[in-house]
Parts: sequence; structure tokens; C-alpha cells
Amino acid sequence: MRVCLAEFKKIRDLRMSDSNTQTTIQQENERQRNGYEVAARAKFLSSFNAVASLFSLSAAFYIANRSLPMAAVCGTVACVCAVLSDLTLEWATKSIAEENARRASAANRNNSVKLG
Repeated sequence: MRVCLAEFKKIRDLRMSDSNTQTTIQQENERQRNGYEVAARAKFLSSFNAVASLFSLSAAFYIANRSLPMAAVCGTVACVCAVLSDLTLEWATKSIAEENARRASAANRNNSVKLG
């Protein structure tokens, strides 16, 4: 009887360690996926910043050359890109937070199922 109980405990411990290893691998995969998502959103955000900077410089050039209509157009495009950049930043941080909350909720459900 004691031998069976000892074997059962060994099997249980092996399953627990395997489960913990699997959870650790899943968590690492989620961290990497989050990193890729953040990088992609940062590139998207930096493209708006780059375009805004380019048009700001163009506006300054046209002001220096006294071409006010073109300066107004470039300034307007620069402002629109700056606003889009801010909106993109808000969207990126909000969507990352929502995704993390969703994953945490799913992990809590999985853990409660395993424990229950």
C-alpha cells in the first residue's frame, strides 16, 4: 500500500512539474508576442511622427521662401499627422492593456479549472 502511495505521489509531482513547465513556456510565448505587438505599434506610431516632422520642416522651408499657401498646407498636414500620432499612441496603449487583461482572465480561468 505504501509503495502504491509513493508511486502515486511521484506521478503527481511529475505532472505538477510538467504543468508548471508548460505554464512557464506559455507565459514566455505571451511575453514575446506582446513584445512583437508593441514593436509593430511603435513602428506605426513612429511613421506618423516622421511624416509630421517632414512636413513641419517643409512648412518652415516654405515660410522662409515666403510661399505662405504651401506653408499652410504643409503645416496642416504636420498637425494632422501629429494628432494621428497621439491617437495611435492612445489606441496602442489601450489595446495592449485590454489584451493583457483578457489573457490574465483566461489564465485565471485555466488555473481555476486545473485547481478545481
